[in-house]
Amino acid sequence: MTYEELNKNKNFMDNYKYLISGGTANIFVYEDNIVKLYKGYCEEYLKIKKNIFLSLKTINSESFVSLGEMIFRRGNASIRPDGYTMKRVEGENIDLIECSTEYILSMIERLDNLSKEITNRKIKINDSNPHNIIFTDNNVTIIDPDEYYHTIIPKVILSIINKNEMIKYINKRLLLDKYLYHKDISRDPILDRKGIKANTCLADLYSKKLVKKKLIDNFK
Repeated sequence: MTYEELNKNKNFMDNYKYLISGGTANIFVYEDNIVKLYKGYCEEYLKIKKNIFLSLKTINSESFVSLGEMIFRRGNASIRPDGYTMKRVEGENIDLIECSTEYILSMIERLDNLSKEITNRKIKINDSNPHNIIFTDNNVTIIDPDEYYHTIIPKVILSIINKNEMIKYINKRLLLDKYLYHKDISRDPILDRKGIKANTCLADLYSKKLVKKKLIDNFK
């Protein structure tokens, strides 16, 4: 899809709504879709690559945003689109402190499975922004994979790397809600991410680290 085609889509032009402006892109809502258009000054390396987009689009998981179409300013010559569409994922005001440990471990298990899907495509997870992980009552979804990239790293090593990246996603979100129990979090082995193996089960790893409804500050 090109900008020209998008502008000629009367249904889109009559019904889209501006949602928010980020550092690299403007976000619009159209029906149940998100339209993400990179800003003119956005550096190329911050835009998703065409081959990454097509590969990630084949992921059939409720834990990963459903990608739609790429959008180009002029034809399809570029290796990076100037925007793209994706299914809108509406998060809920989930306070992890109020969630059961079972719920969090279930969500972590889903993310662990997603990590395997991405690794199988020889893609490195990148940009573990806590705002790119959306929780609902019965699911968790990763969005905005713009900085993911293909790699020739052997699969067994890539698996470990991607698990570590998924841990970053989880830790940053858990820390936002002050759920990890260790007061000196810099020494927490979960945060250090040492000893992670390709067959490490993240849910088992976290089950020993979560204490329901207790803030880090409560621990001496």
